Amino acid sequence: MHRVIPCHSSCLRTTDYLPLLAAPGRGRAHRQLSLESVWAGRLTGRRLLPMPTGRHALWAFLALCRGRVAPGDEVVLAGFNFYVVAAVLRQWGLVPVFADIEPDTLCLDPQRIAPLVTERTRLVVVTHMFGHPADLAGIRAVCRRFGLLLFEDCAHAVGTRAADGAQVGADSDGALFSFGIQKIVNTFGGGMLAVPEELAAAGPLPGHHPSPVEAFVSVWSRAAGSAVTQTPVADWSVQPVLRLSRALARRGHGGLSRILEPARNDPAYRFDPDGRSPYRDFMRPMLAAQLGRLDANVRARREVRQRIRERLTGVPEIGWLAEDRHGLSNAAYFGIHVPDPPGLAAFLAGRGVTATAGDFRDCSRLPQFAAATADCANARRADSRLLRLPSHPTLGERQIDRIADAVRDFFTQPAPASTSLAVRQGGGRG
Repeated sequence: MHRVIPCHSSCLRTTDYLPLLAAPGRGRAHRQLSLESVWAGRLTGRRLLPMPTGRHALWAFLALCRGRVAPGDEVVLAGFNFYVVAAVLRQWGLVPVFADIEPDTLCLDPQRIAPLVTERTRLVVVTHMFGHPADLAGIRAVCRRFGLLLFEDCAHAVGTRAADGAQVGADSDGALFSFGIQKIVNTFGGGMLAVPEELAAAGPLPGHHPSPVEAFVSVWSRAAGSAVTQTPVADWSVQPVLRLSRALARRGHGGLSRILEPARNDPAYRFDPDGRSPYRDFMRPMLAAQLGRLDANVRARREVRQRIRERLTGVPEIGWLAEDRHGLSNAAYFGIHVPDPPGLAAFLAGRGVTATAGDFRDCSRLPQFAAATADCANARRADSRLLRLPSHPTLGERQIDRIADAVRDFFTQPAPASTSLAVRQGGGRG
């Protein structure tokens, strides 16, 4: 019997858990490790502010920009996005204006921004979707032309490099980073806001007052979630844990389910500034250790992605992305366009390969943003045709062959009608 291949593996080493286990006695030593020193050589000339999550970083950035961004102002962002980004903007009182994406990068198309700019436009939010670098040069040119702020969503993009070779998020008005369990760098939660020194001094930052119980559960549940998605234990741990989380959710206890299987869309979502654990001291050494091997991690992911791609060359139903069009992708996520993503995901699940469909949506068509409905054809196509395949560094040649063979078989062998059932697991953001 083949082991289950998870779509994502955090690739943590046993030693990466030690800062958490030693946290009660090492708090002071961990606090002395500044984020600026941890990121030295990657993000320079930035104030790096620890945050509970990436969405807290966006919330804090808006607070720092109170003098330039006010309720009623408009924000241009990609239609194909994580719905929470648009929800946070709207909760602040801003008006999301959705622009289409480049079909081959999944990122905001700079040519679509200018026609949407009005006298109320103040900010552009660009997401480096799947770890693919957006066209920052083109987007910055538009922002300079109209005097707009630029904020980068780098939740997927630790290790992603722009066309000039710099880490994305290093040269804008602000950038968020996320270190959740589905990310290329995982510290069991936590996030970061990178801003210029002068903006950091504009404070104060919003307060954060979670309950001690919620903070404890938040961290330890994510540590457990990381452990069960590690290969080789995933084949005997993931499915039982998923069944447990779903059973608990049916009984009104959805905390574990929200971590392992985040909702693709929640029209009633509201950001809770006091939610989640605060940034914990143990996260600094965890982050430092993983950044120390980040380049090797990215190289391995890119090699896995390339090997799968080579094995699927010539399959006409697959549409490939241009992940490196505007720089160097970190290969955090591996996406392909296919005619029936849910059907293919279900077929792969039957072969022990976990793939995900519908992780991100065309937000311009979601009901909660009906007032901002836009015609984003490329975002709509990504919503309906994008599938995410496994691509983590723990995959060996046999597993790579299994993934490629299963994908090829889906398009060459008749499948029962039941394979059209959707399989949607993983891919959430912290």
